[in-house]
Amino acid sequence: MTPRSVPRRRAMLVLLCVGVVLGAAACTSSSTAAPSNSAGASPVAGKAGTSSAATASGPLNSATNRSGVVAGTSTAQLPTTPVIVSSRTPPPTTPVPVSGGGNINKTVPSAVVTTAPPVPVGRTAAMGGKVSATVALVDLNAVAKGPGEVSGPAVAVTVHIVNGTAAPLNVSDVAVSLTDKAGTPGNPMSGSPASPFLGQIGAGKTAVATYVFALSRSRVNPVSVSLSYSTEAPVVVFVGDAK
Repeated sequence: MTPRSVPRRRAMLVLLCVGVVLGAAACTSSSTAAPSNSAGASPVAGKAGTSSAATASGPLNSATNRSGVVAGTSTAQLPTTPVIVSSRTPPPTTPVPVSGGGNINKTVPSAVVTTAPPVPVGRTAAMGGKVSATVALVDLNAVAKGPGEVSGPAVAVTVHIVNGTAAPLNVSDVAVSLTDKAGTPGNPMSGSPASPFLGQIGAGKTAVATYVFALSRSRVNPVSVSLSYSTEAPVVVFVGDAK
């Protein structure tokens, strides 16, 4: 190696070291650079001692209004508790009296229902107030139609009611029952020829209805038929054998 090549070689080594140091410094600077703020502004370069604390204590930047709220953001917050919406109608605030209602302190007198002396089947029985009735009994085999009914021997009770008053008579509430001499009740049947009373009987008119009761052929005769059309009228009883 000549004496002239030594300084040149040293100069090349120095330049190489400087290049390595500059490259390392550039990598460190890029890895430690501060992230951009929420408004997209880049950090201010070239000002020594600048930090996030200094920025917060200094003047507000352009992306922040005077109230300290970042521009473009909403101050509304979601509710922390669930809101329950009810589909029920709220109760009335003003009490509404019941139409035509009474009160719990009112005493209603009990209705006394009387039973007239029994009359033979085929005879006319007075039901009070110019209303009278007659019945006829017929043995037959009934066919089950409604729930709980059983086809078999039965008694058909045909009822005639005469309205001798000057006003229509409501017969929708007519009640008919049948028992044999031993007190065994007949089971009401809804199949043909059953056709109960409905509506009203005009003044001076007569209406006919049929009621069917399942009753064994081994029943104890005679049978009794109880008939009423109102709690204000007496119950009439007809006694006889079905044929």
